Amino acid sequence: MSFLYPFYLWTLAGISVPLLIHLFGRKKGKTIYFPTLRFLKTARSKTGRVRKIEEILILMLRMLLIILLLLTLAGPVSKTKSLFLEEQFIVFILDDSFSMNAISNEKTPFERLKDVSTKTLSFIKKPSMVSLVYLSGRQEPFSHNYSEIAKIIRKSEPSYQAGNLNLAVEQAMNSMETAPGRGKKIIFFFTDLQKRVWEDFTDYDFKKKDIKFFIFDLGRRETENLSFKDMYIIPERNSAAVEIKNWGEEKATAEVTIYGDNLENRKIATLKGGDTELLMFDVPGGTGKIHGEINFRDMLDADNRSYFSFSAADKKKILLVSEDESSPFYIIKAIKAVSEPENIEMVYKKPGEIENLLLEEYQIIFIVNAGRIPEGAMGKLYYYLKEGGNIVNFPGERVIDKNFNSDWYVRENDTFLMPAYIKGKTSEFGNPVGIGYTGTSHPVFMPFGGTILEYTKLITFKQLIPVEKISGTVLLETTNDLPLLLEKKIRKGDVLFFTFLPDGEWTNLHTRPFFPVMIRSILSYLYKKEADVVVAGEKVKINIPAGAGKVYVYSPDGEKQELKILTSGNAEFFVDKPGFWNAEIYHRDGKIEKTFSANVDWKEGNLRKAGIDEIRKKMKGADMELVRDEQIEKFLTKRSKTSELSYGFLNIIMLMFLAEVVASNLLHYKKLE
Repeated sequence: MSFLYPFYLWTLAGISVPLLIHLFGRKKGKTIYFPTLRFLKTARSKTGRVRKIEEILILMLRMLLIILLLLTLAGPVSKTKSLFLEEQFIVFILDDSFSMNAISNEKTPFERLKDVSTKTLSFIKKPSMVSLVYLSGRQEPFSHNYSEIAKIIRKSEPSYQAGNLNLAVEQAMNSMETAPGRGKKIIFFFTDLQKRVWEDFTDYDFKKKDIKFFIFDLGRRETENLSFKDMYIIPERNSAAVEIKNWGEEKATAEVTIYGDNLENRKIATLKGGDTELLMFDVPGGTGKIHGEINFRDMLDADNRSYFSFSAADKKKILLVSEDESSPFYIIKAIKAVSEPENIEMVYKKPGEIENLLLEEYQIIFIVNAGRIPEGAMGKLYYYLKEGGNIVNFPGERVIDKNFNSDWYVRENDTFLMPAYIKGKTSEFGNPVGIGYTGTSHPVFMPFGGTILEYTKLITFKQLIPVEKISGTVLLETTNDLPLLLEKKIRKGDVLFFTFLPDGEWTNLHTRPFFPVMIRSILSYLYKKEADVVVAGEKVKINIPAGAGKVYVYSPDGEKQELKILTSGNAEFFVDKPGFWNAEIYHRDGKIEKTFSANVDWKEGNLRKAGIDEIRKKMKGADMELVRDEQIEKFLTKRSKTSELSYGFLNIIMLMFLAEVVASNLLHYKKLE
């Protein structure tokens, strides 16, 4: 046995105090002999010796009590198994986010996590129960089987996604509250202390939670790392834009290469610490899938690669939705005027047919005087927008405000898809109004430059659909301040909403040169959407058309899995690694193929660590202790064993104190007799 605080052992000198009191505290009296009491001498001598023995026993008990108390203060540590244990519920929160795979001269933080967490587990003894929670969302229930828990930890691997500490803490707290019994509650959090994890962590009320929180810092101090921030194709220019981020503090020079069908192009990028560099690469027309690589040895490898697939690169598909084919006549005419026929395909459908379509096939959906949209179709339109689709809506005579405001509200997701609600229709203006405001800084109108007034000065409007509760951006207004065009973003998608129909009853816009040029600008703007790019760690939903049979998805490694078609008419799969994922939908009309490009979250490349003050602020009210990497060995050796032996010593002290009280009282009553 050894001691954590050996300087307390000097206080053992205090055990001499009761001994000195016993030896010198009594005043010795003078002996006087009475002849008449001479026959009692022998009996008195025997009784005195018995009482001296009892007093010595009491003295030894008191001295032993003092010794044990002082030894407890010195912090006893034993190398053997602990004798005094209590039931505990312990949760290991394991940071398996992408940043934990950072490479250094030693082990990665996740390899250290395995070593430290399994060693910590070896210090835990029954009847304590242990549970595992991962920042990626995975969870293992409480168990006494420490060897099985250690096996699970050793088989664990870091994910390609950002960690969610909010979810992990919530899972840990819930498992504590539903634990099968009572006892001390402890959370060990093994992490690289990445700053981003703590920035995303919302304040949690730990004040009323009787839980001890230990945070093990396993991160490295080096922060040198380059990441792909973004990559996309610009079809009009036959070029690819690539953004590179330098997370380090020093200047870095790297070779960047992009690959595609019959494509291999290289450039050199030089970035100052903290800077972002934009590189432009020439790509052949019609290129729809590329991937890039940064040739630079840094701490994270997977974010040195990026993948991009562009479904609208060559043949562009547009869906026209209307009750009749005459309403979108001028829109079809304008699209044909500004597009090459061989590069565009327009499909006409009625609103009731939307539910049976694979909407992801279409880059843009024009809805023209469509009347009511079925509820089932509205749910599909929401997911279409969410995943990067685009809607251009021209309401007309068939649109009734009450139905419109109800139909476009998706109750399941509490989202209104249009940028504003409508209220009836204006009566025909006595004097037609013109265009009074244009958002010239918006990409749709930016190409017009200073000539925008020349294009719009002869355009007039006879009547409009007034709007209210605007939740989008107004891009066009009349001279009497009524909105003409509004835009709203729905996750990755866009909605453009015109408050008129391109028809002679409403306006002369469709007869002016501005209209086809504006349509071309809208097409160019909406075609740039990266609808097929996802982040590793996300679930991807695919809208499945009616009549579809089997649905398969292939991972970047070529692994095939069959997807279940849900009752909502969707299929979904989990993207757990970066690369190209290919989906195949077997329909009665043929096979539909779709490619998704998955990348790691580029913000995970920032390996900077959170400070202790920031952590304490986020964990306000928590009984928390931060253990640095260099302190872990000392912590495990001292903290675990000390608490167990000290607790046992206190139990012995209590028992001996009770024994001393009982013995003292018995001796006192004997004296009275």
